[in-house]
Amino acid sequence: MNSVLFVDDEPNILSGIRRMLRPYRHQYRFEVAENGEVALQLMEKEHFDIIVSDMRMPGINGVELLKTVRSRYPDTIRLALSGHAEIEMELECAQAAHQFMAKPISANALVATLESAINLKTALNHEKLQRAISGGSSLPSLPSLYQEILNETASPDGTLHGVGGIISKDIGMTAKILQLVNSAFFGLSRHIASTSEAATILGIDIIKSLVLSNGVFTAFKESSHSIDLNQLTHFSQRVGILAGKLAKAEGLSRKQQDRAVMCGMLHQ
Repeated sequence: MNSVLFVDDEPNILSGIRRMLRPYRHQYRFEVAENGEVALQLMEKEHFDIIVSDMRMPGINGVELLKTVRSRYPDTIRLALSGHAEIEMELECAQAAHQFMAKPISANALVATLESAINLKTALNHEKLQRAISGGSSLPSLPSLYQEILNETASPDGTLHGVGGIISKDIGMTAKILQLVNSAFFGLSRHIASTSEAATILGIDIIKSLVLSNGVFTAFKESSHSIDLNQLTHFSQRVGILAGKLAKAEGLSRKQQDRAVMCGMLHQ
């Protein structure tokens, strides 16, 4: 049975979550904690597959808690749940949490998110791979592309179209920018699969913050990895382009073509 820890400083919220999820008690073991300190004490005593934390809490806030969990328990899935957040906190969440959910949330939506996270973890049935992915805070970017986006965001002539084009050539930037723009924080009614569209929605200031302030995009250090990121990037780009062409040849919609490119780009 999978275990989930909910953390929130409002007792009424925790009581509501207990009531809302009572029909699912045979599928999950649920525990609650009223602050970050109690949550960490519980995690010292028992393992949790998922932690779902509010963002604004006294003492240890949600971002600090999830960053600590990432460091100490890298195989635990980290979800953020908040009813109010500023863009600065959302950008920090991009490093600390795997997914951001907005209050209020229905039981069906919450359980669907939990099940999706568990299913993905189960699919990654290699323990070292699970820990590497769950414990990561950022994905490496090619130094040349990282520098390009630095230059584009710093230039008075920089454009969102140019930024989106650079992002689309990089695996790490593509994954993170699409994760962020599709988070509940932005409340979009549709899924965004195009990096150019994502850049337009986020805007130059947010992307600059991602690059300069939060370390969400980090230049790849070849000495610390055993993979050839240049080779992987070029291969992934070719697969993405071919996937998009196949989707177009099959008469799929523009949205489906964008998704095909994204899947091809990120398939490895």
